[in-house]
Amino acid sequence: MENTEFGGTLPPQTQVNAEPAQDAQTTAAVSPEDPIGASVRTLKPREKHQFTAKEKLLLLFTLAFAIIADRLIFTDVEDSLAHGIVWLSYIVLLYIFYWDKLKASRPQWVITAFASALCVWQMLPVYHGYNGNIEFRFISALVIPAVLMAHAQLFGLKLKNAATVALSWVTGWLVQPFVGIGKWIDAIGAGLSGGNKPVLKKVLIGLLIAIPILLVVVPLLMGADMIFSMYVRRILRDFNIVDFILHVFIVVIIAALLYSVWWVIGFGEPLIKLKQREPLHVDKVIALSVLGVISIVYVLFCGLQFTYLFARAGLPDGLQNAAAYVHEGFAQSVAVCAINLSLFGFFLHTGEKSKVVRAVCGFLLVLTAIVLASGYVRLQLYVEIHGLTWLRLLSAWFIVFLAAAIVICAVRIFVKKLPAIGVCGLTLLGWFTAFGFMNPDYFIDFWQTHYYLG
Repeated sequence: MENTEFGGTLPPQTQVNAEPAQDAQTTAAVSPEDPIGASVRTLKPREKHQFTAKEKLLLLFTLAFAIIADRLIFTDVEDSLAHGIVWLSYIVLLYIFYWDKLKASRPQWVITAFASALCVWQMLPVYHGYNGNIEFRFISALVIPAVLMAHAQLFGLKLKNAATVALSWVTGWLVQPFVGIGKWIDAIGAGLSGGNKPVLKKVLIGLLIAIPILLVVVPLLMGADMIFSMYVRRILRDFNIVDFILHVFIVVIIAALLYSVWWVIGFGEPLIKLKQREPLHVDKVIALSVLGVISIVYVLFCGLQFTYLFARAGLPDGLQNAAAYVHEGFAQSVAVCAINLSLFGFFLHTGEKSKVVRAVCGFLLVLTAIVLASGYVRLQLYVEIHGLTWLRLLSAWFIVFLAAAIVICAVRIFVKKLPAIGVCGLTLLGWFTAFGFMNPDYFIDFWQTHYYLG
């Protein structure tokens, strides 16, 4: 121990310039370069998320959709009118809430137009024949939510970011509905706790004021319109406490999941982030070798199509069954077209700087168009033999889409900025929507009556 000027010693805990005791929280905050005698900096507690008025208002929008979905879908699952109203309500609520983000997004407006058209198709009356098409009705019931999820994932992204949108679409079903549930609970607490903008309290006050008004207005509207009265009675029919609890549970689940998704796309950090990567380049010799070998095979295939299919020459010995020849090749032709378009996209993207690669990609598109024409002729001949069915009509409609996709790819060779994948996706959605409004059942009956001779 050091001697003091009074000749004594200091105990260990009172030594001069002894370092102050540091707990676990302050140790990490002291820098080795701090001067002697500097005050110790303590770590700040983690700041709690401050909910904006709009985040609190999102509670009301998601709750409104949850109530609409519960009362219309879960009371009558088979009613296509209910499905159409629910998804149209979703679109309207989304655009009201996120108008500032959506008003300038042209791709999202296109998706909205087609999705709304499918909703309207679901709502068309049965006597017009549209809802009699069970197949299209079932498929569109799956397509509408899938398309609207893709629409939501375009927040902050563009059509050219096709891979990121696709990955975000997967997270939209598997991750986004759950990662923001904590924010939903916190938003409820923040709304109820008050503060400078107690949004939820104001909403509750507004609802309390609206209830007695609705008690007067709704009976008057029910007396003014029998259909409105029927739907109101249907919503309020057979009140049961057990059913009430069940439907409250359904409403809470839908509201929580939807709030999570809408909060993530509007306020949260994107789960799939865009990364600036060096573009992938494939050696020109390798690309030309692959495309050259494939093109040689397709040239042989297309030559045979011109001989035996387009020119309707007699089949070689051992292949005398024309119906089997036509039927067996259709699905394979369509599959080959899909593979060719994928190869075109890959090699054009990785070898676009080479004019030779671009030229060979264009030649591949020409061969793909011939293969597609082969598939169409096969389908046409098969329909002449066996008649038109819903699946054959859908196949013919899909061929038309593939032809449009080939045209889009051809334009992409000359217009580098064209987001070919995204435009093809929008085109497919438009083709599907038009297929429903064509009324397939009526078209098939008309064709069978006037053109089928079998």
